[in-house]
Amino acid sequence: MGEAYIQHPNLELGNMTTPADVIDESYPVRYDTNPINGRLDANTPITIVVADSPETQRLWDHLIGTYHPLGNRKGLRIKQIAFFQERPVGLLGWSNPALHLESRDAFIGWSFEQKNQGLRHIANNARFLIMPWIHLENLASHLLSKALKALPALWLRQVGVPLYLVETFVDEASYFGTCYHAANWTHLGYSKGFARVRQSGFKHHGNAKKVFVRVVDRRFRVHLGCRQRYLPPTGGLTQNQIESVSQLMNRIQFHEELDNCFNLSQIQELPLKLKEFAEGFRECFGRASQLPVMITYWAGLMSQLRRKNAEAIALETETYAPRTMQDFLCNYKWDHNLMLEQHRVHVAKRLNACDGAIAFDPSDNPKKGKESVGVIRQYCGNLGKVENCQSGIYASYISDKGYELIDSRLYIPEPWFSDEYAVRRRKADLPSRLTYQTRIEIALNMLAQIEDEALFEYGWVLGDTLYGASPQFRAAVPKGRHYFLDAQDCLKVIPLDPEWQEPKRGRLRIEPKAQAIATFATDPKVTWHLRQLGEGTKGPIVAKVAQLRVQIENSGEEVWLFIRHDPDGRVKFALSNAPEDTPLDVFCGLSLRRWKIEQCFRECKDMLGMADYENRTWDGWHRHMALVMTLHFFVQCWCLELDPDNRGFTRHMSREIITAALTESPHNIQKAVNKVKYHLWRNYQAMASHWRTTVAAALAWAEHIGLPLECSRVPPLSAL
Repeated sequence: MGEAYIQHPNLELGNMTTPADVIDESYPVRYDTNPINGRLDANTPITIVVADSPETQRLWDHLIGTYHPLGNRKGLRIKQIAFFQERPVGLLGWSNPALHLESRDAFIGWSFEQKNQGLRHIANNARFLIMPWIHLENLASHLLSKALKALPALWLRQVGVPLYLVETFVDEASYFGTCYHAANWTHLGYSKGFARVRQSGFKHHGNAKKVFVRVVDRRFRVHLGCRQRYLPPTGGLTQNQIESVSQLMNRIQFHEELDNCFNLSQIQELPLKLKEFAEGFRECFGRASQLPVMITYWAGLMSQLRRKNAEAIALETETYAPRTMQDFLCNYKWDHNLMLEQHRVHVAKRLNACDGAIAFDPSDNPKKGKESVGVIRQYCGNLGKVENCQSGIYASYISDKGYELIDSRLYIPEPWFSDEYAVRRRKADLPSRLTYQTRIEIALNMLAQIEDEALFEYGWVLGDTLYGASPQFRAAVPKGRHYFLDAQDCLKVIPLDPEWQEPKRGRLRIEPKAQAIATFATDPKVTWHLRQLGEGTKGPIVAKVAQLRVQIENSGEEVWLFIRHDPDGRVKFALSNAPEDTPLDVFCGLSLRRWKIEQCFRECKDMLGMADYENRTWDGWHRHMALVMTLHFFVQCWCLELDPDNRGFTRHMSREIITAALTESPHNIQKAVNKVKYHLWRNYQAMASHWRTTVAAALAWAEHIGLPLECSRVPPLSAL
């Protein structure tokens, strides 16, 4: 048996040609780091063992934590180690599957109830590592196949149920997934770029990954009682398909009124319209020469740059030097607060409606360094964990006419006001008059300013669980306005409806006890209604809903408790101080409206570089946000001008045409118009297909739970 050595964690591998001569006595299991090169064949003696002893567990944890890019993780059900000539060459880790994965769920074809019962039969290949000094051709696919042969028996012993299917995710930015293809795994598509967050369900991080599965038991659908649903092909278009699509675009006939909107001369006037829009902010700047710099920065934000920071924008546009662009954000004298005030005036004129609402929501941006203003290790909602980040508080105005961010403030954590951070405060140009404020106090200051300006028509204040859990925020909502705020499921309330009252015992009446609102989701006393909350891009949004009058235990407030139970099993709660005669349909509409601010974040981050800034100062952060918000409003205005009846023309399409128009090239403009026309046509076809599927699923769910449902069975774009 050959000797096995462990490399000391503080030493680098380098180009080692002899076994490491440093042994860490805290690790009784040792391994050799000599390179192994060659080609794997059928006679190569590869053995795979389960890491279930203290020695193998310690070896697995150390190797995966040292050499895997994601490090070790908790919750792994089974750990395997592959040995070649008594040396570890590969590691595999298997965990519970993803809870929500559309491509996998469609591949299986199960219902919500079937998924709840069947998820235990799926394993997720959460970790896979080939040691960096091992260079054996075909080793990865061989290990996958060999490990999978032993996995069903291990899963049955560990979990207690048969194994039907295995899944994994591959980050396309770093890997191709070749070994999974070679091991006969099936590429189903891509994830949606969401991460599960313990506090708030799911957060969108935008990093969509490849989804691979491998069937272990071919009769798994028979066991589960389901049938595979249709899946669109993966992998995008081939060159021949692209040419076919180009020919198809020339033959597409759209709705005449919509097609006439793509007027070439009108589009060519967009650069002039952008300059006229910029002129509305002239008084915000100390010098007239700063206005063209802002327009150039806007053009860079709308470009296809991967990272839209000041330096990248300057190098792309070649109009101003990088230093000039950076000084414009951080050092030039101009008033971003006045810009936002004028921005709110423009938004109010365009979007004001009697059904308006003000929504608040935080948004966090991860940062690697420690010098940027407000950066500290704190909970980052985008990542779903505690990490170095900046946290901003945002306000938006939402009505049937549209939605727009109208204010932003950077949250400065309390440690930043200590003597320890004095140097950082000075470098970040933090205003000396600034004092510590909680996120709630920042939002209340923003709300007070909106109320004082009296620009917006609104009757509702919306927010997530951060605001719903704050008695201070709920009490400070202006008189005559009502709030509709998400609530944490642990909040304790006392039901006030008569059916919840305990019967008298002699002369005594037993008062109902306070209970967590999560218990109402399964209480048989709750009266449920099945309603269509609204219309999404894939069909009607249907949920099981209920409303109860309750009293909040700690504050004594008597409010409405709104419960929303989605078909996928997620349950959401909200509190409202609306009048007692408020109908359920009002709350149904409000339950979707707050997510418009999330849509604002997604559009601003995906197409305008909202999170791509790389400046460290207080003014730099607020100026970047002000420029992004005003530009988003310009994109939205042109979108509404082109498609006032909301027939499918999106903000991304609007940005696409505006960006082409700024090049002042007729060829680029026509190319962008053709691309948008194709996407409109494709979206219409997809909506019709998705709508039928969604309606069928909603009706089947209604029949299963025994509640009547009335929903739109025809998509609103079918008339086109």
